[in-house]
Amino acid sequence: MFAEREFGAVLDETFAQSNTFALTLRLTCLNKKPDRSQLAKKREKHLARLLADAFDSVEESIRKGMAEKGFDIEQVFLPVVRNLALDGSRISEIATRARLSKQTIGPLVRVLAERGIVEVSEDPADRRAKLVRFTQVGLLGLQAGLKSVEAVEARCSAKLGTNRLARLKRDLQIIADIAGDDDDH
Repeated sequence: MFAEREFGAVLDETFAQSNTFALTLRLTCLNKKPDRSQLAKKREKHLARLLADAFDSVEESIRKGMAEKGFDIEQVFLPVVRNLALDGSRISEIATRARLSKQTIGPLVRVLAERGIVEVSEDPADRRAKLVRFTQVGLLGLQAGLKSVEAVEARCSAKLGTNRLARLKRDLQIIADIAGDDDDH
């Protein structure tokens, strides 16, 4: 039988590729109970939560700005709008960029097509695939969205200052690149 320290070392070595699983197994095997108050504190202020909260706030502000310009779109459709290339994308490409399944993106695209925001056609490069493109109405909505982005950035710049906002944007890109490097783990 392993001593507690040896058991933890074996778990660390065995499950190095799956840190979450190793931590869960270690906590279960060693009968340690998590400190709920510590978990709550860490959960509310960790980097991913702060980034998600900021993203949600900015996205909602952009969505409201679009609605004020006559382009009201529900939040559920934003992954399609945000990840659709201007020259068109396949549903699988939109899904990959949005980190959602094709089965999730497909119905969203159908509704957006029914509303006249996108059009779906045969992909000339592969007749089995469908190509999704913005319609003129969709492009006008995208333009309204970009104007809303500019308004949000102007408010952020007024609050943070131009240099600090520029530094924040650079830092966020660095964080995205660092996190993207971890996708293999």
